Amino acid sequence: MSVVNDFADTHPSACVIGTDLSPIQPTSVPPNLQFEIDDCEDEWLYQEDSFDMVHVRGLYGCVTDWDRFYEQALRHVMQ
Repeated sequence: MSVVNDFADTHPSACVIGTDLSPIQPTSVPPNLQFEIDDCEDEWLYQEDSFDMVHVRGLYGCVTDWDRFYEQALRHVMQ
């Protein structure tokens, strides 16, 4: 989770959300970072057009429908 911690540290005015299937998040995080347990293949519950950026890594073998995943990500990035 160091990427999301580093991003939150580098951008203290940003609201940063990290998600994972497992509750393996670190206990010491910047105040602008929150973690949620979530499955990226489920319907995203966030409001559409609500993110400036969606960063993804380490999902190889975890996403069964990449087209649907990317469609959801694009719907949630501000246009």
